[in-house]
Amino acid sequence: MPNNIFSRGCRSARWVVSILLGLLPLAPLQAEPLPDLVLQASLNYADHQTYRRVGFDVPPGVARITIEASYTGSEERTVVDFGLIDSEDQLVGWSGGNKRLFTVSAVDASPSYSPRPIRSGRWNVLLGIPNIRPASISELTLKVFFSRSLDISQEPAALRAPLKAGAGWYRGDLHTHTGHSDGSCPSLSLRKLVPCPVFKTADMAAQRKLDFVVITDHNASSHANAIRELQPYYDHLLLIPGRELTSFFGHATIIGTVKELDFKPHSPEQGWDAALAALDASSFVSINHPVRPSGEFCMGCGWRGPLPNPHLQGIEVVNGDDLGTPYSGLPFWQQALDEGHRLTAVAGSDNHQPDQDAANWGALGRPATVVFASELSQIAVIDALRKGHAFIDMSKALVTSAAPKIIELWAEVNGAQGMMGDLLTAKAGQPILLKVKVQNAQGLHLHLHASPSLKLPAEIGAVTGAEAAYELKAAAPTGKSWVFVEVRDAFGKLVMMSNPIYFQP
Repeated sequence: MPNNIFSRGCRSARWVVSILLGLLPLAPLQAEPLPDLVLQASLNYADHQTYRRVGFDVPPGVARITIEASYTGSEERTVVDFGLIDSEDQLVGWSGGNKRLFTVSAVDASPSYSPRPIRSGRWNVLLGIPNIRPASISELTLKVFFSRSLDISQEPAALRAPLKAGAGWYRGDLHTHTGHSDGSCPSLSLRKLVPCPVFKTADMAAQRKLDFVVITDHNASSHANAIRELQPYYDHLLLIPGRELTSFFGHATIIGTVKELDFKPHSPEQGWDAALAALDASSFVSINHPVRPSGEFCMGCGWRGPLPNPHLQGIEVVNGDDLGTPYSGLPFWQQALDEGHRLTAVAGSDNHQPDQDAANWGALGRPATVVFASELSQIAVIDALRKGHAFIDMSKALVTSAAPKIIELWAEVNGAQGMMGDLLTAKAGQPILLKVKVQNAQGLHLHLHASPSLKLPAEIGAVTGAEAAYELKAAAPTGKSWVFVEVRDAFGKLVMMSNPIYFQP
């Protein structure tokens, strides 16, 4: 091959390649990777209505290629179309002038492109130049990003821009299924149930005013490709590709990666530790419906793996409408809490039919997990879940207005502040100031659930206004302790609960 970056007679264009960086090591959480390659070119009238290739070498170990294109001269009606050719000289896709940013991996790809394994070798950006005027010069820049894994944190910043900037409470459903596993819905003519397309789940989540929804099909990440297509349309709803790892010894939700994971442990002791150990800090793993009976009705639904497990960050305490039944995971989580484990309490609908009535068991968006995240993005939501900055809304009333229920729990010890999920240092006898705030919970009752050593009152009282704030004081005990808030109705049924704040000497 000639020692240049183009082939097949691209003599009319002056091409320059500038390699800014070699393959970067794994970037830390929230890092914004620089491009691995920057390809530059000047186009002129000799390129008018021709096709050109811009070649670049892909090294071994790349899991995703992302290309961001820009060029000058649009004001002079210069038009450049884009496509991609892989190392085997096969067309990966052609988006024409429709896209300046596109990505390809073995699991998902931007619309116009087909998912495929990234094999090392010579790849080409295919250019089509339908128009450039005789006197025009167009400066073209192609930024090429190589991701070493399919973890969300390794995507270029341009692929994971937040849907909404700024910290706040974001409401979502962490457990849903589509036709990529066993989710179903009536066909358009209502003649039969069919594997339900991903857009039905996205559409219902948007109707029910969710900020995010996680698609957790069983042992599959094929829905990630549909999400890649749908996300630009749902510009107020964050679509997160997750997975429900399903074995004969337990189920668990994984959020934060679309790479292949081995779901086939041969014993409860073996578990998924080998697969989970490869996940980075941009992932969240939670046990699903841990005490659900396992058998012909629900194979492997009950959790039989050991605790503690360093690869787990959460437990699904409510699945659909199982709160108050023997199937609820709440006692399982409380026992883990009493044993000293810090696992985020989460909930999910486990929805399998997105268009089912809101009053039915497992209706999408009920229960909801509400996270306090720095922004509405996948990494921020996962970070909030890992930290326990979340509460659960188990009320049957779906959010249909701008006034959702909110509960906040804060603590202050010796000038240090923390919110639910945080760990504060509190030496024996030091004063602890607790702050509880609720919104839109009129008529409900606030209760504290705390370590006995904290000696806090069990009941705070009834909520009378649209907003209510309370302060309580306690003395730190000699050992570890925790406290969380429960919101109950007049009949004592749990409606909302926060995650705990933890204290240690």
